[in-house]
Amino acid sequence: MAYGVLGLGITIIGISSTKRYLIQHQNAENTRPSSPPPPSSSTHAIALPQTEEIYSLDNVIGRVREARREGVKTALFVGRTNDQSVPIETGWVWFTLDCEMMPGNCSHHLNINFNHSGAVGKIANLFDKILVDYSVIKAFSGSPWDTLHRILYPNKSSELIVESDKGGGGIGPTLFIDGRNGTMSFSYSDYFNEEKSSFAQWKEGVGKRVTEEEYQKYFKRRVAGELEEYGLQSELAFMRFILAREKIAPLYPADKYRPQLLNAIADYLRTLFDNVELKRGPYPALEEVVDDYWVVSSPKKVLQRHVYQESPTRKV
Repeated sequence: MAYGVLGLGITIIGISSTKRYLIQHQNAENTRPSSPPPPSSSTHAIALPQTEEIYSLDNVIGRVREARREGVKTALFVGRTNDQSVPIETGWVWFTLDCEMMPGNCSHHLNINFNHSGAVGKIANLFDKILVDYSVIKAFSGSPWDTLHRILYPNKSSELIVESDKGGGGIGPTLFIDGRNGTMSFSYSDYFNEEKSSFAQWKEGVGKRVTEEEYQKYFKRRVAGELEEYGLQSELAFMRFILAREKIAPLYPADKYRPQLLNAIADYLRTLFDNVELKRGPYPALEEVVDDYWVVSSPKKVLQRHVYQESPTRKV
């Protein structure tokens, strides 16, 4: 997948149907007020014309449908920002989607809030490939997988590339894993008890005298401002200093239970897609190595689910 400039005309050269669509689209675009030439080939940023263009979501959706009628593959970059380039692939036409970012050239941008079911319905089954920018699905209300599955064209080759989960974790009375929504919640008090247990074992091992000496040395090197995150609770600050220094701190729940979360997400994704794969390496939207991300394909035909309804969670 290459990345390049998407200006008033698209610079892809591909199969005959692709060329026909691009020529038609370029001729239509050229009837509008002229804009400065795109940047040189050394840059990958999208060219931003100086002239204003009256935006119409329906017109952009019409271009997607036009490309499909011409036999051109359509792809969608969800959550793209102005400093990110749009992929260029032979035989493909790329569009972008975001409700906040409006590029200077809007001919291929869908100004849609992905949490608005009615707006998402306008582009249902229109894309052969979807690439979701990193750190975007955390903004989805409810299940990102349901929404993105809805947009993909139902074909064995249709593909979704998306980060592995929403990240972090909420605080709750106990541990809950939610594969449908890509989230988890856990008990902070359980984690705090694990911290205290590890600290008690350290104190027992070194003895009271060493513990008191370490305590006094620690606070001679600290000022009140450095303890604010602990609410000036000196014992808590000292305990976490020792846990970190001795490398005996318990694994934070968001990390400890993440494998279980990924398994739950994979189980849910298999209800939507025939092929589900968790990959590690350069993330296509970033070209940077990330911990892991999903590449899923061959969307299944399922009964339309209420995308924003909270799914049942599992107590672990």
